[in-house]
Amino acid sequence: MILDTDFLIPLLRKDPTAVAFLQALVEEEQSIFVTHVNLWELYQGVFRSKKMEQNLSDLEDLIQNYEVLPFTQNTDKRFGQLIVKLDAVGTPIGVLDTLIASVALENDMVLVTRNVDHFTNTGVQIKSW
Repeated sequence: MILDTDFLIPLLRKDPTAVAFLQALVEEEQSIFVTHVNLWELYQGVFRSKKMEQNLSDLEDLIQNYEVLPFTQNTDKRFGQLIVKLDAVGTPIGVLDTLIASVALENDMVLVTRNVDHFTNTGVQIKSW
């Protein structure tokens, strides 16, 4: 499973719902991953925050627990196909979320997100929390 940024942020804030959901995934022995895009978004938030040092430490503590899925040439190809497809049907979701969707598709993984409608036309399997 890939954890989307909209799950990782509440997890960093120790939201009880996010923590319980993650615990359930761990108990199910799910393999859990993040993408470079998630990290870009999280680091951007850290460096904009007023508590940068604490938030940076919290983020780095969290992400050391998960493998970061790499971009490959096949991921790049999926991205190109997907962004054109979404534009053609009038449902673009932005470059970053299209990249996340491409990584999920390439690795045949479920995306943990609350942005279910956002990813509907991507073909990505979604698990809402």
